[in-house]
Amino acid sequence: MTMHRLPIFIALVGIPGSGKSVTAERLKLEYGFEVISTDALREELLGDENDQTQQRLVFDEGYRRLERNLRYGIDTVFDATLCRRQYRTDILKHASVVPCMKIVMEQECDLYEALDRNFNRDRKVPSSVIRAMYKSLQKEPVSYEEGWNYIVGLEDFDHIESFLDIREYHEEELSSADLVMK
Repeated sequence: MTMHRLPIFIALVGIPGSGKSVTAERLKLEYGFEVISTDALREELLGDENDQTQQRLVFDEGYRRLERNLRYGIDTVFDATLCRRQYRTDILKHASVVPCMKIVMEQECDLYEALDRNFNRDRKVPSSVIRAMYKSLQKEPVSYEEGWNYIVGLEDFDHIESFLDIREYHEEELSSADLVMK
């Protein structure tokens, strides 16, 4: 019987200033995840991480890298706000190109704490944008109906090892259609 190691895909969801990038860096350093950050992609592709004018270009490149990583079995974390349900379902479509464990980690944060953190950092997001994203998350909370295998909070970070342990599946547990790389 052949064992398969499913790659893990973690999407970080939260408003600016909630700690997503810090969590992404921890996942990279402590567990070897590759990080895809929309801020870093904007810097790389547009020369300015604050440039919001070409979001389609930025996300398309992020999706391309996500698909590539998962095809090669690379555990990947996607660092973006993903405050709207449509953004989360879009990324799940790209994560579903191969069998993988799909985890969303909600970076729940008090609005005023996020605004305070934002005020004290170099790259500031307009407070009106943070408030709008906060309202979006309140209106469209993360749910299993979107297609996630697991929904976890930041408080569950130390339990990531349990996901690393349960991702081994026997060949018979995956349908032949799941094993085809698209």
